[in-house]
Amino acid sequence: MAIVTIARQYGAGGRALGREVAGLLGADFMDREILVAAAHQLGAPVDVVEARDERSSTFGERLSQFLVSFLERSAIASSPGDAFMGPMDVEFLLTRNPEEMVKAPITSAQQINDKRYKEILEAVVREVAAKGNVVIVGHGAQVILRHLPTAFHLYVVAPLEIRTETIMRDEKLSREAAIKRITDVDSVRGDWNRRFFRVDRDDPRLYDMVLNTGRIPMETAARVIAEAASSLKEWSPCLPLPKAR
Repeated sequence: MAIVTIARQYGAGGRALGREVAGLLGADFMDREILVAAAHQLGAPVDVVEARDERSSTFGERLSQFLVSFLERSAIASSPGDAFMGPMDVEFLLTRNPEEMVKAPITSAQQINDKRYKEILEAVVREVAAKGNVVIVGHGAQVILRHLPTAFHLYVVAPLEIRTETIMRDEKLSREAAIKRITDVDSVRGDWNRRFFRVDRDDPRLYDMVLNTGRIPMETAARVIAEAASSLKEWSPCLPLPKAR
């Protein structure tokens, strides 16, 4: 059962590639949109939840059910006087914009939020990986699952010119605005990885493969990754995590 984590430069096509790989592997696919949707479902009315239980649940709904279980376990394990974390807290933490998170001042309250956010995120990623056969885009999964021998870690890159053309087309931006958008998003993603995992996202030692979509067609890249992830040996050694400089 393949497990693939994908980190990517903005505009390099990592999310689309992830969906292609998931399709080839017959695997689940998790990105920020799916995780946010699962968090939003935490406060769903009982009759909606019961209706879901009467049919086979989607991957997003299973994520939401896990979050409910996580809250229940956290409540049982908490000590008297600990701040209780409810559904609204989890929804707030998981739906925050990454840019807001990395720019938030490091206050005592923010440190508590960061700690809770990381705890929830790591629990979700590990739970998803434990089920197997999944492609996870972003979320620091390459760090969270670094000691999992069966996880294949991919970093997707592309030349700036190609990424600029992609963002101009997809987001209807001028060239100048597209370059600024790419620079801003990549900066936020880098800061996010440093803040929560103390790693340099661009460090190739975090990955099993760095793939340039500017040179390799999407379909070919997806086949290569699917085959590589499927053939990964369980005994593959995991190297110590490199620290950000």
